[in-house]
Amino acid sequence: MSGDDILKPLLDMLNSSRKPVKKEACLVLSNIAAGSEERVERMIRAPGLIERLICMALTETLEVDTLFIK
Repeated sequence: MSGDDILKPLLDMLNSSRKPVKKEACLVLSNIAAGSEERVERMIRAPGLIERLICMALTETLEVDTLFIK
């Protein structure tokens, strides 16, 4: 799976009703975001990904929100 190919399944995981699945997706995304500028740009361009992360940051429980801070 290439870098771009992994983003869609991660977005699907962020839309899961299961908190552990969302947490794992957030952890993977944080690792991707800590990588190269190119990887960050791919995340930004991925349809719906940033919007979903913002929505989660504003509406999900603190347990998920704190993953964005760490």
